[in-house]
Amino acid sequence: LQVNRVVAPISGIVGNLPLKVGDYINFAQELTTITRNDVLELNINVKAENKSKLKLGLPVEIVDTQGSTKITGKIDSISPTVDQQTQTILAKASFPNEGSLRDDEYVKVRVIWDTGPGILIPTESISRIDGQKFVFVAQPGESPTGEPIQVVKQKSVELGAIQGENYQVLSGLEAGEKIAVSSILDLRDGVPIASESLKSDNSKTNQ
Repeated sequence: LQVNRVVAPISGIVGNLPLKVGDYINFAQELTTITRNDVLELNINVKAENKSKLKLGLPVEIVDTQGSTKITGKIDSISPTVDQQTQTILAKASFPNEGSLRDDEYVKVRVIWDTGPGILIPTESISRIDGQKFVFVAQPGESPTGEPIQVVKQKSVELGAIQGENYQVLSGLEAGEKIAVSSILDLRDGVPIASESLKSDNSKTNQ
């Protein structure tokens, strides 16, 4: 090792280095490993039943335990075969990495098969009565002294799929309406509500 200089073809972080000056090495012996963590390639095993929707360029999100997006990448490689044992298709996606992920780390991902206009509301904003789902929507009102205030009105909603901490609303709400997201059990029609207890809908849905 004293009389030879080995130059890596890439830049990155050196892993374990078991050799020291004076050690003999063999032809093609691995000296160390270098990991590039600035861009990571993620292996995703996609169920074979989704093969017709699996396409290059599909967005892929790495999400945390609450379902919130951490990093977004896209599929840039798809295996032409199905794994016989798992009945899955190997897809690979590239992600930019600013140090939050490590090589060989397991992560939770979400493939965005399709997107479209829609409304998402937090799960904690929903109340359930006799199998029906309701939310409390903010409306203009008046205080006993005649001052303008915000009051709530209960509205029935039809919900679709759950996405992380949110439900998709199929009907019952209009885009931009503000709904109550706290103290739901204490609310009823006409009750005044503070602005910090309200939240506007998120008008994008992923499928």
